[in-house]
Amino acid sequence: MNKTPVNLVADVELPSASFEWRPMIVSSLFLLTLFIYLGSYFALAENDGPLQMCSDGLCRHRVYRRGGRTAEVVFYPVHTIDVFARPTHWGVSP
Repeated sequence: MNKTPVNLVADVELPSASFEWRPMIVSSLFLLTLFIYLGSYFALAENDGPLQMCSDGLCRHRVYRRGGRTAEVVFYPVHTIDVFARPTHWGVSP
């Protein structure tokens, strides 16, 4: 008497794992890039420069520890937000 094993799950379809890793990886890389960008800005930006005349009074010109003109261009968007968020830090009247 030959006993062949019975496959009970052959006819049952298991749900496939539909979890996509790609969106999580892309969003993680985006957040990592954003944190590196903001961290670099706060590490390089200093407001020890001389007071200069601005349209609304005296304000401090942004100075970067390294990078010169390239840093000014690269960090312009975050610097604009920083001046709006912390006007007294940059010597701008609110």
